[in-house]
Amino acid sequence: MGTDVIVEYNNLPYTDKATWLKVRDLIDETGASKQDFITASGILKGDGAGGVSAAVSGTDYQGPVTASGILKGDGAGNISAATSGTDYQPGIGAANGVLKGDGVGNISAASAGTDYIAPPASVTGTGAITVTLADNKEYSYTDVTSIAITAANVSCHGFIVFAGSTPSPAPSVSGYSGTLAGDDITEAAASETWEFSCEHGFLVFKNWGVVV
Repeated sequence: MGTDVIVEYNNLPYTDKATWLKVRDLIDETGASKQDFITASGILKGDGAGGVSAAVSGTDYQGPVTASGILKGDGAGNISAATSGTDYQPGIGAANGVLKGDGVGNISAASAGTDYIAPPASVTGTGAITVTLADNKEYSYTDVTSIAITAANVSCHGFIVFAGSTPSPAPSVSGYSGTLAGDDITEAAASETWEFSCEHGFLVFKNWGVVV
């Protein structure tokens, strides 16, 4: 058996009179505060009291931005193109490698040995070696049959790997103004690996023995 519709209100059928009365009262109460027909177009804004009107560009929202590139704001809603070298760091351009700044926004290539300590230059050799140690050098000698080292007031580092026979003549060291310390390189033997460091007149040797 179907359910009879008692009443239809706002195009909605109700079968129970009490329910209909409650819904009718609710609709009538809220109807007084429902949104009026909106006639404004575009971006809209509400006034907090049910009124809706067209929002104003530049006042109620950010207006169209016509500037191009990197942009900046003035804190008052205006946006314009930022200026290279004033508002942001300009492009570095042709400079490469290690860079330096001049404190006023300019960047250029830094110079090794002037703006920073350059990495040590590599020096290699084999056989009979005669060397005067130089500043900022990394020495790597292999298959050494003899070596004569003249030290100086410099800073350097190196390795010496002796050949498979006892070095002849025996290794010699001269010219140092500070202290000669560590192991005695004049006693170096066949196939041994020696490390040395020099620091402004001081010279230190370390015998690592036969490294397999």
